[in-house]
Amino acid sequence: MSGENMDDILEAFNRGDRAAFSVLFRTYFSMVFNYTNRLLRNPAEAEDITSKTFLKCWNLRGNFKTRENLIAFLHVTAKNAFMDEWRRNRMESEKMKRLQELSNEFNMGPVETDSETERLIMKIYAEIDKLPERCGEIFKLSYIEEMKNSEIAALLGVSEKTVRNQTTLARKLLRMKFLNKDLLIAAIITGALHIHWSLFA
Repeated sequence: MSGENMDDILEAFNRGDRAAFSVLFRTYFSMVFNYTNRLLRNPAEAEDITSKTFLKCWNLRGNFKTRENLIAFLHVTAKNAFMDEWRRNRMESEKMKRLQELSNEFNMGPVETDSETERLIMKIYAEIDKLPERCGEIFKLSYIEEMKNSEIAALLGVSEKTVRNQTTLARKLLRMKFLNKDLLIAAIITGALHIHWSLFA
């Protein structure tokens, strides 16, 4: 396809022409897929990222003045998606590694499934929801939202001393619940809760 024709197609795409988008998709799909697959070495994930990259491209139609702009966008978007996937996989790997280490420490055997981990984490949330209303509210803001005591105090219109007292109470109440080995392990591995060993000290 000549450069002139491609310029016409790009112009049509910028106007929202779906047929023009299909042409661009067929033209550049292999380029994006091969680039992503070299990074991931996983064709299925590479194809998924490639499709999402073109979806973003379609959503931003009207912003690509030249073919060079389009190609640069496709490369950067695919690379960013790869980095996001890499970080997510790394976090999951680290989480499971920590869970296995703790499981070995407590002689509980191997971690079987992600669904079991999810079940344990849901138990933690259930126990937090059983805390007294203000106590639970402050605990969530502190440990889940990672807000400072001063920020929580300002948000709720209470003193910082009240915030400290309520978080201390929450820790005491949860400590009794988390004596259960399963909940203890789940509490430690879930980054979403940011609950540390000090909670159980």
